[in-house]
Parts: sequence; C-alpha cells; structure tokens
Amino acid sequence: MSILQILAVYDRFGRLSHGSEVIAKDVLEYVVFEKHLANLYGIWRIHAKITPAWAQSEDLSPRTFRVAV
Repeated sequence: MSILQILAVYDRFGRLSHGSEVIAKDVLEYVVFEKHLANLYGIWRIHAKITPAWAQSEDLSPRTFRVAV
C-alpha cells in the first residue's frame, strides 16, 4: 500500500533537523504482523517492517554532538 506521509524531526532547541512540515512524500511500507496460533483470543502484534532491496535508502540526518572543552 502506498500512502503519503509527512516527516518533520526537530532537535531539542526546536529547529527542524530532518524532513519538512509541508512536503508529503509517497511511502511504501511492508509491515509483518504476528499472532500466536495456540492462543485463540491473542492479540496481533507488529513483528517487523520489511524494506525491499530495490527501495532506496535515504541518508540519515547529521547528528549533533557536544564537545567538552
């Protein structure tokens, strides 16, 4: 299933460090659910998310570090 998602990640000072507040991107996710068959009234849980080999991986946002002087 392909959906539109908006991702905005802020640092502790409130500055936008990754993504955008207004730009929505088309996202394709494969989510694997699990339920134990022995338990008739068991709950479904998220087991994993699968990223296909053909999907491009985006660069992660640069992290900030505090340097002791």
